[in-house]
Amino acid sequence: MALPRTEAIEQLERELEHHKDSIIRAFLVEVRSTIERVQDGVQDVKERVSIVQVDVRAVQRNVDDMQHRQTDGEDEKRLESLRPPTNSTFSSKPMCHKGTRTEILDKIDIWAGRTVPRDGAESGPREGTVPARLLWLYGVAGCGKSTISASVCHRFGGDRHVGSFFCKRDEGERRNGVRLFWSIAFHLARINNTYKDQLLRCLREHTTFLDLNLDMQVRRVLIQPLTSISDPFQPSAFFVIDALDECIDGGKVAQNLARVLRTAPWIYFLVTSRNLPEIRNELTLLGDLMEEHDLFKMDARKDIREYLKSQLSQGQLVELSPHIGREEVSALVDRSQGLFIWIHTVVEFILSSRKRLKALKDILNLENMQESESALDSIYRVVLENAAGSSNSDDVAFIRHTVGLILITSANSILPADALYAFSPPDGLTLRSDFDNILQYLSPVLIIDDNGVRVYHTSFIDFLSRKSRCGDSFYTSQDKLNAIMATGCLEIMESGALMHKHLPKKTDRGETSGLKFNICNLESSLLANKDVTDLKDRRRRHISAELLYSSTFWFEHLHKSSILGGEPGESANATKMVKNLLCTERALFWLEIMSLSNRLPVALSVLVHMESNARVSSLKRPFNK
Repeated sequence: MALPRTEAIEQLERELEHHKDSIIRAFLVEVRSTIERVQDGVQDVKERVSIVQVDVRAVQRNVDDMQHRQTDGEDEKRLESLRPPTNSTFSSKPMCHKGTRTEILDKIDIWAGRTVPRDGAESGPREGTVPARLLWLYGVAGCGKSTISASVCHRFGGDRHVGSFFCKRDEGERRNGVRLFWSIAFHLARINNTYKDQLLRCLREHTTFLDLNLDMQVRRVLIQPLTSISDPFQPSAFFVIDALDECIDGGKVAQNLARVLRTAPWIYFLVTSRNLPEIRNELTLLGDLMEEHDLFKMDARKDIREYLKSQLSQGQLVELSPHIGREEVSALVDRSQGLFIWIHTVVEFILSSRKRLKALKDILNLENMQESESALDSIYRVVLENAAGSSNSDDVAFIRHTVGLILITSANSILPADALYAFSPPDGLTLRSDFDNILQYLSPVLIIDDNGVRVYHTSFIDFLSRKSRCGDSFYTSQDKLNAIMATGCLEIMESGALMHKHLPKKTDRGETSGLKFNICNLESSLLANKDVTDLKDRRRRHISAELLYSSTFWFEHLHKSSILGGEPGESANATKMVKNLLCTERALFWLEIMSLSNRLPVALSVLVHMESNARVSSLKRPFNK
């Protein structure tokens, strides 16, 4: 029976409502499920994003680390460019003999604040005064300045705040004032991080400053960084500068040392030199900031006596002790005139002599001299005469040429014995063994080691440089020495040997050692020097020391001589050799050596001088036949 219409509609509405609830519940379940899936997806995305973020941060850290390492590496290279030259710092330099020079060493200890005076007197500055921050020790050549400097460095050896620079007239970089101040900057950067940061900032801002004059160099690497340090209470830094007088323009260097002291109150300098007006005038302007001592006034005879007695009792002269009594010791001490270099040379002369007892008697028979310079002259002359072995003019000429050779080359570069022999006397008869024997006889005044051959003390250079001191027998003028070397350099570049030699010198690979194409046997000319990993070894094997010296300094010797305007034959020969070098393809070979040895600026300077020098105007057109 059919329901009434009203009831049917009500029933339908109820069913629809039921279905509606079911549909809504189902929809809600599906929505909830979808939401949960979306939430899971979002969480997964979040986790993935987090992982990516971690990876990104790790990559960023790696990039930052790489950039930091690169920056550190670049900064380290900047600092390394300031590193002191070889042999310029204290290492194993001769020191004062034990028990000698105690008076001055004690004064230095007091000045540096390491000890108090033995007499109980008050140490340090008086009230109202400023402590001296530069101690200047001066004296004549040979009075022991360098050994005192070395002893001070040794006594301070455990203190990293002490640096040093030993100037030397016959070594290019060690007589360069710029390298001295770079060394000071390098030392300060190693011990003071505040200064190091300021220095690096200046070096980054001024990437090119190598061509600046001394004053500007000092401003860039020292004055500017030091001025930027706001805290003046930095740990004290000490720097020993030996033989300032052997530095080029010592007065200018002294002036800039004073600038540094006035800028940084925590820096101290110990300076030794001869008492030259240009140095004294600058240092005395420091007033109370400078303390000075005349070493020659501190009688060293007692110390020399102790040194001599120790050599006789337990040193190298023990075998002579029966022949040297108190009178002989006193005579030697008197003849030394307070010069340690004199007694050192005497001891070395005796030890190198074939007949040591005779050598001792020869020294004792020397006339008493009244001046220290004469005392040195007498012993130097004895050494040279002993090396000559006779009054034969050829033997004397051989010695004269050899010492002249050492004198003129060492002013530019220290050469090994092999290279010196390549420039040996032009008689064509000198055997290598003869040359080596001569060097040994000259050993009392020379240092002969792996670094090369050089004079022991610059007083020997002074002696050889003045005819009034060394006499006609052993004197050669600078002009003549430069003429000899100019010709020798040109000949070595042309053939690998001097013209008088029987055979050209060979490299360790059997090749002639003169200029040649691709001298280092490079696989490609397209590689930059820095990309040739074994370039240093190739240079050592293929470019002899004498060829490198000749390539670098031939024009300097030519320019300092009068050979081009001298005797017609000599001048014509020199002109011909210069043309053979610069007006042919050899010019390219020469430039290659200069490039491989990082000396192109020298070559450029030579070409500029050649272009502007009226004396060689005929040589202005390279590569023209």
